[in-house]
Amino acid sequence: MAGMNDTDTSAEPMTGNNSNTALRATDLGPGQRIAVILGTFVLLVLGAFAWRYYLERTACADSAFFSMLMVVGKVPVSVLGRYGSWIPQLLPAALLKVGSPLETVLRVYSLSFILFHALIFWLLAFKLKDRRATYALPIVL
Repeated sequence: MAGMNDTDTSAEPMTGNNSNTALRATDLGPGQRIAVILGTFVLLVLGAFAWRYYLERTACADSAFFSMLMVVGKVPVSVLGRYGSWIPQLLPAALLKVGSPLETVLRVYSLSFILFHALIFWLLAFKLKDRRATYALPIVL
């Protein structure tokens, strides 16, 4: 729509004198609220699927090899030049260090990819307040 801005830059600066002028992350427009609700729903559904079907996600083909390397080494691994792949492995590697059961580690590893996308979604929605990107991220997942 013409004249519609995706980011809200009209907030007054925080002065400390008036709490009504403080910029809060929860101050979202109606379009932004819908995007956050829909995106959160999509991420929750994907998270439920990731939790339920963890073996299909972590114990087949290449994923099984990457999981095995992480379990044996108890550290995040980067294989085939995929240096960003170690980020979702941080939480499962920490669980391995404390001696968690393999099922728990693999479930968390499966879920950690969704948590990574949820972090990006949160940054888009509440820090950048980018309505279009907030709609786009759940669609491309």
